[in-house]
Amino acid sequence: MRFRITMLAALLMAGATYAQVPKEPKAPKPAAERAPSADEELALAAMEGLMAQPPERALPIIKKVLAGSQTPLVKQRALFVLSQIDTPEAREILAQTSRSTDPAMRSEAIRSIGIGGDPKSLDALQQVYNAGSADVKDEVLQAWMIAGHKEAVYQAALNAKTEEEATKAIHTLAVMGATDELRKLGDRPNASKGLLDAFMMSGDLASLRKIAEGNGERSMRIEAIHRIGMIDSDESRAALRDLYTRSTDAEFREAALQGMLMAGDEQGVLSLYRAAKTSDEKRALLRTLTMMNGDAALQAIDAALETKPPAPDPATAPAANTLLEKKFQRAAKQYEKFEHEGQTMYCKKEKTTMSNIPQVQCLTESQLRKQVEDFERSRNAVPRGGPPYVSTAPGG
Repeated sequence: MRFRITMLAALLMAGATYAQVPKEPKAPKPAAERAPSADEELALAAMEGLMAQPPERALPIIKKVLAGSQTPLVKQRALFVLSQIDTPEAREILAQTSRSTDPAMRSEAIRSIGIGGDPKSLDALQQVYNAGSADVKDEVLQAWMIAGHKEAVYQAALNAKTEEEATKAIHTLAVMGATDELRKLGDRPNASKGLLDAFMMSGDLASLRKIAEGNGERSMRIEAIHRIGMIDSDESRAALRDLYTRSTDAEFREAALQGMLMAGDEQGVLSLYRAAKTSDEKRALLRTLTMMNGDAALQAIDAALETKPPAPDPATAPAANTLLEKKFQRAAKQYEKFEHEGQTMYCKKEKTTMSNIPQVQCLTESQLRKQVEDFERSRNAVPRGGPPYVSTAPGG
């Protein structure tokens, strides 16, 4: 007989892990919820004493307890002791109890098989899983998880009949850190959201990106991009920027932006904003930055509010080498030039007909050009040999 030295530690660990996996509400188990009576405490102590006995002496007593009138609490402890006895008869009793119609005894038998870790007993739970209700399936998944039996959980996910069933098995694989098994599922077409969640939980950026850039269902590819934003790493943030930059699809770009928003990557969004080529793209990126409410958003807002002169239209702008353009350039040098509300203004101090005190006079570019043109037109209208003309117009 082989007794496990780490048995008590395994039990405590299994109990803690068992509690972490959410289960559907069940009928209450009074024996497990109340404190043991004095008689039960004595029987439980006796069960612990059996763990130090040879199997040929312990097994008949355990069988008697299971078949007798002891309370459910004591019988459940007997199943645990039974899981520590490495004999075919002990394993068969546990297997039979795992198919019991008594929910409490069945649940304890399944959990004890997980704690015992015997490969044959764990494989035998496959029949219990296939024939069981949702609650029974959950209990078997937990037993496989306790024993680290990844292949059985992988098969459960692979052969699941409903998305809910597949999702529970996939989440169990994620908790177990079964990266290889999850990736094998990811290689199949039309990955489920449960699988995307599992990749996200395990930080498997490569698998999520493979789905996002693959040829699978469009909605799943977009969901994969969202999940990348939930992985807190520099690599995931860089991946989202790359996905945004390389994509020409508006929905994929929007998904990448949402991922960057979830990841709080304001510097990444700011760099995309600065590199944006169109006003529509800049507006979308600026909206994302403002939702982040960080320093990068203020930088972008400040830059957006800076007024820049409109680019000259080559079709209408005068050629630089024309005489009239040269006159305009010469006149413009007499003014202070600045931008105001999207227009280029030319201002200088000069006396007016109403006052000898110099006043600031401002002209728009079009007004100054017209003034130069009018002056040139009037000068050209003076006949040859006429009275001398003293120029007072700008650029004259």
